Amino acid sequence: MTTWVCPKVGQADENFFERLLTLGSRSTFAGLMNNSKTADRRKYGIHFSAYGGQYRNTRKGRSRPRPISCRYSMHLVLRSTRARGHWSFWRLHNNRRIEAILAKFSGRHGVRIISKANVGNHLHLHIRLFRISGYKRFIRAVTGSIAMAITGKSRWSHDLAFKQKFWDLRPFTRLVIGRRDFSNVKNYIRINQLEGLGYPRTAARAMADVERMLNSE
Repeated sequence: MTTWVCPKVGQADENFFERLLTLGSRSTFAGLMNNSKTADRRKYGIHFSAYGGQYRNTRKGRSRPRPISCRYSMHLVLRSTRARGHWSFWRLHNNRRIEAILAKFSGRHGVRIISKANVGNHLHLHIRLFRISGYKRFIRAVTGSIAMAITGKSRWSHDLAFKQKFWDLRPFTRLVIGRRDFSNVKNYIRINQLEGLGYPRTAARAMADVERMLNSE
């Protein structure tokens, strides 16, 4: 089941995504890219199921609700430019806290974490929801807990230095539709995992491509 949920007013339209599917091939979604409803992707490079992140800075990115699905998995990105130095996600004690927080709340709110990557100042998560209502509860719990665990302060702190927002933008999400898309996201997160281990981007890409070829044989 796929529901388009508006985070501000709680609106939901379970049939909207199905109507989009009827615009083109259900297997390739080629028709979607040629339809006027996906002109935003051709003009702005926005995937029709993407929401949050820098897309919230555009009028088109704010004009529709966030797509949330139990049928398809989702690519989730959380970014904080304040995660540097002692607050870097790469630090051992911070990484352990993040791992514990993700394990705790994914189990509590019915979210399966297929894969994840810690890139120092942002996190890539490939997740699968077991119920629509689990996303909002999961994301609120995870973002709040990570911010408090990293900074050591809560939102009720009176220290003005901690009144700034920890996360840059709203979480970025995109539906992962089809085997090819699933494989691409898996490979992309693997590249970020290797970058998190200290490999340069070009070397990480080459290593991920080799692993992909070996696994396909």
